[in-house]
Amino acid sequence: MSKDDRSKLPLWRYLRCMLGSPHVADDLAQDVWVPLCAGCHGCESRTDAPWLFTIARRTVAGHLREQAAPRASHSARRPHRKGYET
Repeated sequence: MSKDDRSKLPLWRYLRCMLGSPHVADDLAQDVWVPLCAGCHGCESRTDAPWLFTIARRTVAGHLREQAAPRASHSARRPHRKGYET
């Protein structure tokens, strides 16, 4: 799909707006569409359905949590050793 075609899709524009990155928007749009198309025949024609944007919003939230988790868990894993100043 060309760059111009992507920007016309409401779901892709929504993801791009939330994430700020066209590359991440591509990846998450795929994360939304692939399971949907696999389980729901005929759903791919409903590109503006409200539930589609709910799935996209939750997918973005999960992506952002995953991005933040390694930093938060890394700092939480550093044990304080007695006798060592940090």
